[in-house]
Amino acid sequence: MTEKAALADLDHGGGKTVALPDHRGPANNQLDADSTAELLPTRGIIWAPDTIASASASASGIVAATARELQHLSNTETDRLLVGIGDRLADLLDETRQHDRPPLHVARQHAQRRLQHVDRA
Repeated sequence: MTEKAALADLDHGGGKTVALPDHRGPANNQLDADSTAELLPTRGIIWAPDTIASASASASGIVAATARELQHLSNTETDRLLVGIGDRLADLLDETRQHDRPPLHVARQHAQRRLQHVDRA
């Protein structure tokens, strides 16, 4: 079974249990529905939304793209944000555990706060 096939079973429709090795990297179709974010922890899966972990230094990475295009940050400032992804991810996962909420919901709150800050700038 390929990782893609295995990941396709991780939604509410496929009642299968799959075993995957650690998988790191972007996924184009993050979740089939928001409710899947609540399902993943029940299956022992730690998942981070792209808004937190998309680390591409190119314009295609969400963190880099928003830093450059929305916040108009320099390459040095953008690089600092990229280096800080691990710390932000750790903070997000700590917050999800403290409040017993899926990373998706916590990440959306963080994104909304960042966007409000950009709108005011």
